This record gives sequence, structure tokens and C-alpha cells, in this order.
Amino acid sequence: MFDQIIFGEKLKSYRKELNLTQEELGEKIGVSGQAVSKWEKGECLPDCYNLKMLGDLYGVSLDILLDTENVSDFASTINKIKQIATEFIWKAHRETPDIGHVELGNNLWEMWKSIYYIEIGNRELQEREMKHGKNRIMSRYGVKMWDDNGGIACVVKAAMLDKLDSVTDNDLSLIQTLASTDYYNLLKLFNCDVVSKETLLEKTSYEPAKLNEMIVYMTENHIIEFHKTGYKLTVNRGIIPYMILAAAYALTSVNHSTSEYIPS
Repeated sequence: MFDQIIFGEKLKSYRKELNLTQEELGEKIGVSGQAVSKWEKGECLPDCYNLKMLGDLYGVSLDILLDTENVSDFASTINKIKQIATEFIWKAHRETPDIGHVELGNNLWEMWKSIYYIEIGNRELQEREMKHGKNRIMSRYGVKMWDDNGGIACVVKAAMLDKLDSVTDNDLSLIQTLASTDYYNLLKLFNCDVVSKETLLEKTSYEPAKLNEMIVYMTENHIIEFHKTGYKLTVNRGIIPYMILAAAYALTSVNHSTSEYIPS
């Protein structure tokens, strides 16, 4: 059921986020401050034209602006985001079926970024960080990194630290080996598509025997797998090379914007 009082409170909250008085808001959309006051008190509703003006000014779609039933229910908010994202994704996929799945990567990246930066907890700092395109956050929840230039979006929950007792010496040795210079140069050539051994030989200039040894090692440790004409990253451990490459990039990226640590 639509609740005018909750709707009015939402309008008031969005206005205050923009640091506008009721009179200033009224001037922007062509109504009196008194009309804005009545909307925010839940005494009456703006007409369709003014609703559209408010949505544009606040940067909020009308279905979200008018949803008052679950305004404080986080789960329903997540479902709303999922619904909007799903509709957008399949619309884009229908319009460009051949490349839609590729282009959607950038769209989802921007969607994630829009949500990710909210956690900074400071509107001015949030907008500055988004424009900068590089952000680091640390809190009791864990650590986060966003880097437009490097193409990195990383969230690591602090709870992961409680699960590291099961990591063996062999696991650590694997990471150390893959992070070595020789393997690092090889890892950059793998992705979800098949790469032939000829291509690997050409781009690394490694001796065939050396390359074979490295391929066998990575195959035995389920980093890559053979597919008819070449090799590609596995589903289960294939993400590890990207994590190592991302860590290498982060080490070279010293000029970044760092948010304030989020208060607990």
C-alpha cells in the first residue's frame, strides 16, 4: 500500500542530501516552497510532471521514488536493484546479441561501482573518489579496492582470515611459483579463450622444454586445462592468475586516492 507520509519523508531526505531548502527546490522545479512542504508532510502528492522533475533532480527512478512499502527493508532494496539490473541487461542483450555479453561487462562494472562507493560514508568524499577513479577502503568488514585505470574491483571480507588455517605449505608454494618472473610473464597470456602452444612459444620466447614443464605444472595444479587446440584457465582455480596480476598492478600504483577509514 502506498504511504504518503513515508513518501514525503523520502522526498525530504533526498532534498536534504542536495542541501536545498524547500524554497530552493521549488524554484528548480517551478513550484512554491509551500507546495514542497505539503508534499514532504504527506498532505498531498505532486502531479506526474513534478514527479518526473523530482526524479530527475534527485537522480532516482520513479518506481524507486514511489516505493514506500519496503523503504526500510534492505532485502527488498536488493531485489529492486536486481530487477532493474536484470531488465537492463536482457534489453541490452536483445539489442546486440552478438556482442551483448561482452558489452555487459562494462555496464555491470559501472553498476557495481555506483553501489561500491556509497560505503565511504561521506557524500562529498564519495563523489570526489568516484571522479578520481581510484579508491581504497579499510574497515572492520574487510578491505576494498577500486581502480578504473587498472580495471580492478576487489572486496575481501575480514572473515576470510578465520579460514586460512587450512592453507598448506604446498598452496603457498604454488602462489610463490606463479608469482615468479617466468610464470608471471606466462600468466598474462591466459584467459577464458583457448591459447595455442605456438602462441605461447612465440610471445614468451621460452625454450619448448621449459614451456612444456611450466604448462605441465600449471595443468597438474588445475590452473589451466587443455582444450583440443590449446590451453585456457580453469573454472575452479583460474581466477588465481588474475589475482596475482592484480596484486602486481596494485604494487605499481602508488598514486591513488585513499578514503578515510570507515568508523566501526
